[in-house]
Amino acid sequence: MAYLAPINKKDKQAGIIGAAILLILLLLMLFFTSMKQVDPPYPTKEVVMVMDFTDAGGGSAGGSKVVVKKPRKVPKNKTKKPTRVLKMK
Repeated sequence: MAYLAPINKKDKQAGIIGAAILLILLLLMLFFTSMKQVDPPYPTKEVVMVMDFTDAGGGSAGGSKVVVKKPRKVPKNKTKKPTRVLKMK
């Protein structure tokens, strides 16, 4: 059987408090080192949108048109007459 050392209540509390302080310090360090602001700050761009919700329409009443594809003419391939190949000896 393994022997387990008795743990004092004060030691346990000190360990929890020490770990919490260490984690808070690490988080603060990461927060302040990663947050960098540009001096002077970037200029802001304003976006203007005009939304008109009147009942003026704008779409077609008949729906979409049926598209009929016309067959396209394929040009005949013009092939050259075969040429003689001279063989060298």
